[in-house]
Amino acid sequence: MRRFLFFLFSAFLCSLAGLTSAQAVSQFNSASVDLSFALRNTEVHQEKVSLPYNWDRKNGAVDGQARFGIDFLVSDTKRLLGIYLPRIGNTFEIKLNGQVLAKVGVPGEPHQNFAKHPFFFAIPLDMLRSSNHLEITIQVIGGHYGGLSPVYIGEVEAVRAQFKSGYFWLHTGYFIVSIVSAVLALLSLLLWLKQREMVYAYYGLGELLFAFRMSDARFEISPLPWPWWELIIFSAQGLGSILLLKFALSIMNLHQGRIKMIMNAYMVLTIPVVALTLFCGWPLLSNLWVSLGSVFAVWVTCIIVPRGLRSRITEQKLLAFSFMAIALAATRDAVAFQVFAIFTGTVWTVYAWLGFGMTLAWIIAERLHTSSVQVAQMNQELSTRLHQREQQLHQIFSQQSQVDQQQTILEERQRLTRDMHDGLGSQLLSALTLAQDPNSQRDELVSQLRETMDQLKLTVDAMHDTEGDIAALLGALRYRLGKRLQSAGIKLHWLVADLPRFDSWTLRDSRQLQMILYEALSNLMVHARATEARLQAEYDETQQCVLIRLSDNGKGFDVAMASAQTGHGLANMQQRCKLLGATLEFDSSEDGTVLSLSLPIIRKA
Repeated sequence: MRRFLFFLFSAFLCSLAGLTSAQAVSQFNSASVDLSFALRNTEVHQEKVSLPYNWDRKNGAVDGQARFGIDFLVSDTKRLLGIYLPRIGNTFEIKLNGQVLAKVGVPGEPHQNFAKHPFFFAIPLDMLRSSNHLEITIQVIGGHYGGLSPVYIGEVEAVRAQFKSGYFWLHTGYFIVSIVSAVLALLSLLLWLKQREMVYAYYGLGELLFAFRMSDARFEISPLPWPWWELIIFSAQGLGSILLLKFALSIMNLHQGRIKMIMNAYMVLTIPVVALTLFCGWPLLSNLWVSLGSVFAVWVTCIIVPRGLRSRITEQKLLAFSFMAIALAATRDAVAFQVFAIFTGTVWTVYAWLGFGMTLAWIIAERLHTSSVQVAQMNQELSTRLHQREQQLHQIFSQQSQVDQQQTILEERQRLTRDMHDGLGSQLLSALTLAQDPNSQRDELVSQLRETMDQLKLTVDAMHDTEGDIAALLGALRYRLGKRLQSAGIKLHWLVADLPRFDSWTLRDSRQLQMILYEALSNLMVHARATEARLQAEYDETQQCVLIRLSDNGKGFDVAMASAQTGHGLANMQQRCKLLGATLEFDSSEDGTVLSLSLPIIRKA
């Protein structure tokens, strides 16, 4: 938008510059002309004509050549001059005093058309005379809007200022309009892909074809040979106009019945009519077809404008005002180019179309807003219904949940009773035996009671479901035994990475893993005489298992002898690993002991 405003401001300044320097620029509206035609030898020598000279209007849609002669005087041959040609072509050659000043295009090439934008040429000083003869030769392809506009000669800066203003309004401005139209078209087509409403498809395709038609001004040399490029361009113009009329009728809820059938028939026949016009040379058919399209446009405008102005729907009112603006611009262009035979100048309909496109973009935005409000209301209603359904389901399953909860509590109590009997019972019995023995040491009794308390706390922790979170279970174990390790003079290094959750993990599994690690840490504190320990847990993607390693710098032990001893803790640990579906390995030497526990993610049932 900033760039567009900058272009407008620059063009305005150039227009002011052209007005203030009008006295330094001379406009030539007449010239002598020699004519020759490709299909006949008729020539008209030294005919005096007025400029602008519209070849198609003067001679019909035939190929030919015209050589224009203009004489002008220069008082100061040391002053730099320039030539401004608002329209010239299709291809041309300019000579000044017999010397070639400019040559653009190859004569007779039907796919070259340089009459789409203005030209400016600075005149070298060595070409100027006091009395000068300017010779302009144009080669014209019939039906390509060739010819010559008035010629402007004057001080180079003043002429360049007029050229910049004309170039903006006749070329750059059209390009900006085509870009804006293409952006709006893509937006509308994206909406159609998401919502599948034909109203967006009509507007998107119509606006895209209009942008493509406007982009033709950028192609001085057609990408395709004649007349294939003209077939595409003129078909895009006809189809785009009808599609946008279908869009407008859809907005007004009128795209139905006979109107829809007529529009569809016109679209189907557009490409064949354009092809017959170009390949068979039937210009009358093209004129009739364009006139019929204009009648459709006037007809739709007469329907939409009164109905839209009376409507209470904002988008229909805006559509009516847009059609009014386009109708006024089209009327002005028709009068200027058809009645007054203006050969060059700004087409107001192009810029009026930009306002029309922006209005339609606002309409699309308004429809999206309305749709969003409706979706929000539907979501609110759905949320309310879901909430009511949840309450009903809660009432239905509340009794079953209470029964399941009571059953779970009963099972946990039974498991806790067994664990307390098997573990805590024996620990308390040992502590009682020590307390009754007068020869027992107080420290030994305290150690036994501490171990009993640790097992009691771990039993309580095991009742809380970790939902397969091994890292949380390890953290709870560290919390319970951290102070005991510190009291035993052991510094624990904790290296637990992010671990995946186990899907089929139970409370019993938590208890088994907890007791394996508790047994290992207890042995570490009591027998290893270590000062440092390291607990490391990580996930091995290759083997798809969680690896837990507990290492220390203690004195080590004989693994084979310890495993052979009946009732030793190593045997209990292996038994628990078997229940978990895990593997347990020991590596012990004088430098320390390493416990390696491998727990697969996918375990056998």
